[in-house]
Amino acid sequence: MQTEMIHYDPSCDRKRWVAYFDLLGTTALIRANRIAEVFTAYAQAIEHVTRELHQDNTVRHAWFSDTFLMYSTDDSASDFVVMDLVARWFVQHLVTRKIPVRGAISSDNFYADFNHGLFLGKALVEAYEYGEVQNWIGFILCPSAINRLNEVGLPAGERLNYAYANIPVKTEPPVKKNPSNFVFNLPACILGRWSTINGENLCLSALREMKSMSTVDSITQKYDNSIQFIESNRRE
Repeated sequence: MQTEMIHYDPSCDRKRWVAYFDLLGTTALIRANRIAEVFTAYAQAIEHVTRELHQDNTVRHAWFSDTFLMYSTDDSASDFVVMDLVARWFVQHLVTRKIPVRGAISSDNFYADFNHGLFLGKALVEAYEYGEVQNWIGFILCPSAINRLNEVGLPAGERLNYAYANIPVKTEPPVKKNPSNFVFNLPACILGRWSTINGENLCLSALREMKSMSTVDSITQKYDNSIQFIESNRRE
């Protein structure tokens, strides 16, 4: 059987909104031979994001192991509105099901060849670096996303579901290598702000429950950081 040749397709390379998400804790489950729990986490995440995007081709998604990518058609204001909505509900879905996740949204050049599974570009690098360095549960808007939102008339500081914060970070690369390259005061998503029951923030309740089950100080700190941020940004 002849192998298909893969060629560079200029139409795949454009400026887009890109979201990177990393499901946390799955490595420990795999090492403990709790594969069924890992599978359930993946299946729920995949089913949810597929359902959310079923009727709209503006944002597509891909995944590998415990990493999920979402990317838009372009970097327009309308595409951000869709990306923002899907990303927020995706994270809420995971957190309320006790699956911790962290991530970031960027806006820059991104080569996306869905048919061949090829994804690369500056937007992915930035979203990955900012996603990995966070020491809490949740997601943020990268500097490139902030700049683009200003350009399209949707200032990050005016987004109802985000608030600027000093992002808690891990003391490991890439921060240790290049601290001058990173901005640490960024808009973070106020998890669960858009969905409450009788005034109760569902994400906040789930984070508190997950914290109560943690016996490792470093993990407990992640939950504390997230809980404190949400509580300090309560909005009626």
